[in-house]
Amino acid sequence: MQQNIQKHQPKELGQKHLAKTIMFKKYLIIFFFLIFSGFNTVTGTIEGTALGVVKDVKSTYHYSTCIFTKATCGDLDLD
Repeated sequence: MQQNIQKHQPKELGQKHLAKTIMFKKYLIIFFFLIFSGFNTVTGTIEGTALGVVKDVKSTYHYSTCIFTKATCGDLDLD
């Protein structure tokens, strides 16, 4: 009876180790996904803010100079 228990013990330990390894890999993939999606959000926010600043500068320049030039006030192309 004692020999049977010893025969199967390493197999059970191996299966537990395999299950832990698989779970670790799953958590690692999820962790990297969250990290990289966070970087994408930060990059998008910075890019959006920079484009917003550029549009604000263009519109401020346009409306401050349109009364002194022949340009029609309000005829503004921000793209």
